[in-house]
Amino acid sequence: MRKYIIPIVLLFLFNGCSSFNFVDSINKVKFDLVEISSITFCDVNFKDKSKLKDFNFVEIAKITASVASGKFPGKIEFAVKAQNHGNNPDAFSFASVKIKSFPYKMYLYDKEVITGNIKNPINFPAPGESVNFELTAGFDLFGVLKDVGYQKLVNTVLAIKDGDFNSISAKLTSRPVLDLPWGEYEFPDDIKLENKID
Repeated sequence: MRKYIIPIVLLFLFNGCSSFNFVDSINKVKFDLVEISSITFCDVNFKDKSKLKDFNFVEIAKITASVASGKFPGKIEFAVKAQNHGNNPDAFSFASVKIKSFPYKMYLYDKEVITGNIKNPINFPAPGESVNFELTAGFDLFGVLKDVGYQKLVNTVLAIKDGDFNSISAKLTSRPVLDLPWGEYEFPDDIKLENKID
């Protein structure tokens, strides 16, 4: 019986040490919003627009008709970079660690307007490495329109496209769930994605 005690204790200590190293490592991972890959509203591409004068007559007509019907539907794709700033590559084996879920929320003027999640698991970056992934969401901002008005809403969308989050009180948050060899790990608190869009 005694001969099994030492291996069991060593296994427990190893797993405990690995868990501690892993938790320490994930605290050094930063999630940054690095690009708005695409953004459309009312079937109009906002990606190449910078001001109201950039919209042609047909595009304005589409937006106006949609608003008149009580809708301002949009679709947006965010490019996110997860960077592990840890400097101990031997802290934990990350080969089988995945970001299983990345439920995110976007707030405009302190109101939740967008929710979404990743479609497939993503590799979790090892110390000193990074991984990029996309977030895609479809939503309707007509409720925001009633609060800020037509022109400000369009300017708000243009600000999102340019990454000018401060002027519109925008923020993107998530609480990732990781798939580990010994089970799932959910981040204890929401994280705020730092806006790194140039």
